[in-house]
Amino acid sequence: MTKTEKKTGNYLPDIRLGILSGQESGKIAPCDQIAEAATALKNRDTRVAAAYVPPVAALARRLVAGASVFQALADWTAEIDALLALRRTHRGRMALFELPRTGNPSGKTLEAFSELTEGHDWPAELWSEDDVGFVAEPQFEPLAALALDSHLDHRELLDRLHAATSGDFTELPSRPELLDAELVALRTAEEEKRENGERLKESELEIQKIEAAARTRIDEANSRQDYLTAQVRELEHALLQSQTSLRDAETAAQVRFDKIETQRADLSEHVQELEERLSRAKANEREAAAATKSRLEEAEMQGKLLLRQVAGLQSALLKSEADRAAQKQEKLRLDAAWRRQVQDLSTMLAMFQDSTSWRATKPLRTVMRCFKR
Repeated sequence: MTKTEKKTGNYLPDIRLGILSGQESGKIAPCDQIAEAATALKNRDTRVAAAYVPPVAALARRLVAGASVFQALADWTAEIDALLALRRTHRGRMALFELPRTGNPSGKTLEAFSELTEGHDWPAELWSEDDVGFVAEPQFEPLAALALDSHLDHRELLDRLHAATSGDFTELPSRPELLDAELVALRTAEEEKRENGERLKESELEIQKIEAAARTRIDEANSRQDYLTAQVRELEHALLQSQTSLRDAETAAQVRFDKIETQRADLSEHVQELEERLSRAKANEREAAAATKSRLEEAEMQGKLLLRQVAGLQSALLKSEADRAAQKQEKLRLDAAWRRQVQDLSTMLAMFQDSTSWRATKPLRTVMRCFKR
């Protein structure tokens, strides 16, 4: 059985048994069960050494493991009663020993063990401190001692255990000493409780500070969120106004463009009318030239008889030429005026088409032309 398997609950068993068989002289076998030891003692050549943890330490270990005082006393009492009953049955071949706290038994204990085992040494390798040792529990041992001393049956059991023990036995302290030890333990526990309360208060204050800082940060975050929300609303309002202004500008630009288109159509009609007038003037000029030439030929055929008529015709021709020159000047003037107007309109159209609003509304015009189609 391993050390881990020997453990019951959170503490090691309180009793260790060593069996010395007559058939295996010189070897002490470990044993954990009283029933196993009882079976081995049926052989009259077998001797058993039982080592137990001091009662106060055994009970304190059980209390530390979480057992109640009543349960701890009941379990310990049952183990010791069974051990003492086996000891009474095999008094000559069984001895009880109290495990020393230091791990080193006294000379009296060693002498009793040697007498039982006929010269064997104390089995330190079986009953080492790691295996059966116990840790002092100053806060629970006074309570354990008071529990053992509080009932007559427990005190009688301690007396019988003392009487059956070979070697040293740890007596219970006197009741005033027990009360003083318990008072010290209670004061220590109260001091620890007070310190824990102070730590708890400090922790609560720190938590309150953290909560206050968190609330402040939350309020700041909410204020910042409100400010950002207001900024977003202002930006949305400004964007809406910008979109409205853009639509108004697009509408005005479309109206102006339509007006320019109308003016350009009117100008085209006027130019076409001027061209027609110019064509008629040229036709008239050709007709007048033909008539003049015919008259000149007729005048030459008439000869000298028609000199007066020729002179009159020459005067009429000069007048016609003057009118033609005047018409030519008028045509040149009208042509120059038309070209200037066309150039001004072209310049205005180029400026309009190069403007930012015209370029910005190009997608809208494209969409509008698609709808018109």
